[in-house]
Amino acid sequence: MNSAMTVRDATSGDLPRIVELWCDLNRQHESFDRSWTVAPNGRDRFLATLELSLPSPQVILRVAVDENDVVVGYCHGIVKMQPEFWTEPIIGMIVSICVDGNARSTGVGARLLGAVIDSFRDAGIERVETLVSSANDSALRFWSRSSFAPHSNILSRRIG
Repeated sequence: MNSAMTVRDATSGDLPRIVELWCDLNRQHESFDRSWTVAPNGRDRFLATLELSLPSPQVILRVAVDENDVVVGYCHGIVKMQPEFWTEPIIGMIVSICVDGNARSTGVGARLLGAVIDSFRDAGIERVETLVSSANDSALRFWSRSSFAPHSNILSRRIG
């Protein structure tokens, strides 16, 4: 594990690097399924979304930084409200997690995920979910090592 790495709350100054990592993540996912293709203005729209949501208590955005305070990874979680007919009114949702290729397999992802899960737990949330591409073997291994298990399947069909 990289001991010089620190996990902290994201700041507005971190957002451009988070967006860069997010674009890298989506390029990888695009190789699995074209539905992950980022729209021509998608990068700017994602940045604007992060800027607006950063101060929200419903959003948890953590970054891992190296000894020079350079962002090497991020984890983006949200508090998700469930329909009132379920017994769990809120759950945690990991929207995305990404670690720079040079920092992978060093424990950065696990530390980021742990920090976001701790925030969910502190908010009284008892269950966390995420969506993972079934074609992304490395992500499936990461989530399995992190004690996540399949819960539901999302099925899709192209109709046009």
